[in-house]
Order: sequence, then structure tokens, then C-alpha cells
Amino acid sequence: EEMVPVYLPQTYPVVRQKFQMWAQLPMLEVKPRLLLLLLLVFTFPHSSRSDGPPSLDELERKCQTLRAELEAVERLKTSVRHEDSARCGREEHASIFEGHEYYPVMPYRERGYFVRDFTGGETSTTMLLRVRRWIGQMFPVLQGKMDIGRYNEMRPAMYERLLQSVDRVQGFDGLRNIHVGIDIGAAVGTPIRSFFDGRVYKFGFNPSPGDYGHVIVTEHNINGHRVWALYGHLSAKSMSRLYEGKEVRAGDLLAFVGGSDENGGWPPHLHFQLSLQQPTTHDMPGVVAKKDHDEALRLFPDPQLVLGRLYPGDGPFLP
Repeated sequence: EEMVPVYLPQTYPVVRQKFQMWAQLPMLEVKPRLLLLLLLVFTFPHSSRSDGPPSLDELERKCQTLRAELEAVERLKTSVRHEDSARCGREEHASIFEGHEYYPVMPYRERGYFVRDFTGGETSTTMLLRVRRWIGQMFPVLQGKMDIGRYNEMRPAMYERLLQSVDRVQGFDGLRNIHVGIDIGAAVGTPIRSFFDGRVYKFGFNPSPGDYGHVIVTEHNINGHRVWALYGHLSAKSMSRLYEGKEVRAGDLLAFVGGSDENGGWPPHLHFQLSLQQPTTHDMPGVVAKKDHDEALRLFPDPQLVLGRLYPGDGPFLP
């Protein structure tokens, strides 16, 4: 069983009295089940106490509290580990992309933008709060601003229904809800441009609900490294006059933002993603499961390395 670091809770003075030596330490390395047993035993050490043994309800409440604390510790461990992975991945990938100026794929800096937070999921708030949040987010849109969806963000309940028929992409499967690209929301028909010199590698139409719809993948040589970029949720007219191997220059018009009837059923936006793994077709896993998180951070660099810093932090952005 895995050894996990567990902080002794302040709410158990009896435990701290029994473990005077341990109480001076910031944390203990113990097995979760053993910790649970020890806390129960030393919190209620004798059945001959004047107030009698604890009731089953009391024991159940203690168990629930301990489980919640252990789950919180596990979430903290996971968050810290992935923060380290994200930071190390960004530092490692930085050398691949350094030394160049990259063309903005869309005019988000000129028009202004706001950053969305999808960590709450679709079911985490009441309908009234969701409507109020949507209204608040629409004001910048009505002013002509774009919006940004973050890389390395967990989005619970957003993809489960939509990705039922697209549950495996290039070896990535499971409950895929961690976003590994950047979304740029804009009006239908907004032009999209190539971020760097390269060529059209693949293009096509992914028809399943929740997929990319019309999509283009370009290939680039950056500092001796082969890098692929995916542009997803495009309009049908973006596919005209394309062919595999077509050369593109930084700033060339590449595509247009598609509507929900042609982009997989999503609000109009561009999904932009980088990959160090050669795609087998016009596809990449835009979201990955928790079990594949670290591998995905290694294979799919943060697009801000070419788009520029758009928001603070490297993630993971968790609920």
C-alpha cells in the first residue's frame, strides 16, 4: 500500500498527547489504513471510561472526518506533483521554442480578451448562478473581446457526454477531462493565421459530436525539432485550396472560426494545440485522463510558448 504524507489534525488533542514525540514533527509517513486505525484507537483508547464507549454514530462521524482529511491530502499531493510536472515540462520545452518570434494566430491582444474558468464543471452551480456567470461573461464578448480557455485545466462534466463516441485518440482513453490545448473564443468567421513557417501536414473533418469538426494540422521545424500544431473547430470553407505538403509562412491566412453546425457542436472558438508526437491523422487528444496527465504534459507543450503568456500560472487548474 502506498505511503502517503499525512498531517496530524489539530482537532485530535488526545492523539497528540499519546504521540508526544510525533506531535513535534510536521508530518508522518504512514499507511492510510494504519493511520485510520491508530487515530480511532488512541482517540477512544479505553472502553472503561466514565462516559462510556463511543457510539456508532460518533465513530462514523470520526471516520468520515478522517476520510475527508485523507482525500484532501491526496488531492494536495496530486496537485503538487502535477504543478512540478507542468513547471518542469515548460522549462524543458522552452529550449525548443526559444529564439524566435511567433505570429499571433488570432488578434486577441489587439481586441482584448478575458480568461474563462471551466474548473467548476457543468453541474457545480445552480442554474441561477450559471446564468449570472454567463451574462457576466457575455459583456466582454459584446464589446468585441475574445476569451481564452486555459491549458492544463481539469474540466469536470464537460466532455463525458460529448466524447462517448470518441473515447480513444492516439492511445489516450479513459475519463478524459484535462484540457491540453488553449481555446480562443471569437466570432464565427474570425481569421486564423499560421504561427510559424511550415507546411500543411493533415486536414479533414472529425464528425462526432464533441470532436473538432473541421481541423488542420501543420508541421514545423523549430530549432531542429519537429513540432505539429492542431487548429480545431474550423469552418468548412477553411478546407478549400488545401493539400498535404502545402507550404505556409508565419502570418499566412490558414482558416476561419467555424459555427456550431460545423465545429463539433461547440460555441465558436479555436482549439490550438502543440505536439511533439507525430499525429497519425488529422487529430490529437485535446483532453486527457488523469492517468495520462504527466505523459500528456510531456508530449503536448503549453501553447503559450508560441502565443505568449496569456494568464498567470502553469496549472494544473483544478476544481
